[in-house]
Amino acid sequence: MKKGLLALKEVHKKRRLIGRVRGEGTFTAVTCYNAEIRDKIVYEMRQRGVVVGGCGNNSVRFRPSMLFTEEHVDEFLTIFNEVLGEIEIPDGAICMVKDGSFLYPNPI
Repeated sequence: MKKGLLALKEVHKKRRLIGRVRGEGTFTAVTCYNAEIRDKIVYEMRQRGVVVGGCGNNSVRFRPSMLFTEEHVDEFLTIFNEVLGEIEIPDGAICMVKDGSFLYPNPI
């Protein structure tokens, strides 16, 4: 599961929604760039039937049931990818930064 989360981090790298991926096996977590992003991820994952929880100031913790197969991992990663893709970054912004503001390119 961690390998899949690291791959999604790379896919969404330019948008800077998630940072550090940690954990072992299915007990994993990701650090979001701020609590607002974390809360959006938790809400949207729960709306899709995936139980995740907020952890600390800005992390999402994944703790699946004991009966968790590779098929479940694939389904989870697909849903997580969809959720990350749906988080809106304002037009013209490059990414979100830790304080919740957005980074815009310097005008030339």
